[in-house]
Amino acid sequence: MSRRSADRPGQARIAVVGASTTTGLYLRERLAERGVPGDRVDLYGTSQGEAVISEYDGEARLVQEPRTGEAAGHDVLFICEPGEPSLRLAEAMGPDALVVDLVACMDDGKFLPRVHMDINPEAAN
Repeated sequence: MSRRSADRPGQARIAVVGASTTTGLYLRERLAERGVPGDRVDLYGTSQGEAVISEYDGEARLVQEPRTGEAAGHDVLFICEPGEPSLRLAEAMGPDALVVDLVACMDDGKFLPRVHMDINPEAAN
C-alpha cells in the first residue's frame, strides 16, 4: 500500500496519480527539489492491481491503485495519467481540496472552476 502521509497541522498532503508516467516522474522530481518531504506525498497509479516499485527523493516507494476513499485525506491531487481511476479520485476529493489536472483528462464540465494561468489567472483566487 502507498505510505500514508504524516498528519502535520499546516502541511498539505499530496497525492500523485500516474506517478510512474513521464509527467508523474517530472512532478515527483520537482516536488523533491522544492523540499516536499516524502511523508507528505502519496504515489498512485492505475496499474489494475499490480504494484510498481518506484522512488521519491531517493526512497523506494510502491505505486499502486488507491483504495476507495483514500483520496479524501489529501489536500492536493495531481493527475498525471488519464483514465477512470484518476477521475474517480478527483470526484472523491474534499470540497476544499485542490485538483491539478496535468494531462487534460477532466474535460466533462463537472470540475469547476477551471484555471489556466495564460487564459484566466483571476479564477485561481
